[in-house]
Amino acid sequence: MSHLEPLGSRLNVVVFGATGGIGRAFVEALQADPAVENVLACSRSVFHAVDEKVDVASVSFGDEDSIIAAAQWRQDEPLDLVIVATGLLHSDQMRPEKSWQELDADNLFETFKVNTIGPALIAKHFLPRLRKDGPSVFAALSARVGSISDNQLGGWHGYRVSKAALIC
Repeated sequence: MSHLEPLGSRLNVVVFGATGGIGRAFVEALQADPAVENVLACSRSVFHAVDEKVDVASVSFGDEDSIIAAAQWRQDEPLDLVIVATGLLHSDQMRPEKSWQELDADNLFETFKVNTIGPALIAKHFLPRLRKDGPSVFAALSARVGSISDNQLGGWHGYRVSKAALIC
C-alpha cells in the first residue's frame, strides 16, 4: 500500500535537495512506492540514479535557467508532488555564526540563495506544473531551528533567518 494513495497512482514527483540526507531519503522512499511512476531528483551536485524510475537534474539556485530547464521535465504531464528539501547551514567556505558580530554579507547571500530564494524560484516554475484535475502537493521543508521559539542557544543567524523567511 502506498502512503501517497490520496494523490492517486502513476505519480510524477520532483525532489529538490536530492543528495542531502532528507532529500535522498525521499528519493529512496519514492523509488520504492508503487504509486510513483517517475521521479526527478534535483540537486546542486550530480549523482547517479539507482533505477530507471529516477531522472537526475543539476540545479543551481544562482542560475534560474537551471530551474527552468528542470521544469521542462515531462512537460506534457502534470506533476503530483514537488518536494523542496534544500538547505545550507555551512560549507567549506563558511561556518554558522555564533554571534551577530560574525555576520558576513556574502555568507548571508549564499544562505538566502539556497534556503529562501531557490525555493521561491522553484515555486515560480513548478506550481504551474501541478495537477489541476485532482490533488497535488508542493512542499518546501523548513527547519525547527528557523523558529524564534527554538532559539534558546542562539547562533546560526543566517540559517535561522533564511529558514524563517522560507515560511513567509
